[in-house]
Amino acid sequence: MNKCGGNGNARNIFKDYWKKNGGMIDPQFARSKMKPDCRSEEDWGYLCDYWESDKAKQYAEQMKHNRGKLVIPSRGGSRSIANHKFAMTNKETQMPPSPIELYHKLHFDPIKKWINDESRIQYKIFSNSRRKNARN
Repeated sequence: MNKCGGNGNARNIFKDYWKKNGGMIDPQFARSKMKPDCRSEEDWGYLCDYWESDKAKQYAEQMKHNRGKLVIPSRGGSRSIANHKFAMTNKETQMPPSPIELYHKLHFDPIKKWINDESRIQYKIFSNSRRKNARN
């Protein structure tokens, strides 16, 4: 649980709020605009101290660099693939999703479509391979 309540996703919401209020440019101003649902000014200050630290900035830069190396990114967020698989398991039959269904969920958005061309191409390859194997 983070300092202002909630889980890791909540921490991202708090950081996004901090950024939206100029945290990257004017951290003191962002610090003065505490998110209303944070538990206390002390907790808000703790988070702001962390986001303003060199350690956090270096970590964010490294993660940005690492994400840039991904050929096929995922829409899975911080949840593990196993956790997504469990969440997609049919409650009545207890059947887990097929690998292709799981891939589709993690790489396709109904509004934005495929994350990138490579993910679309890989999905077609997987689908064709599955169909070919089903015929044999």
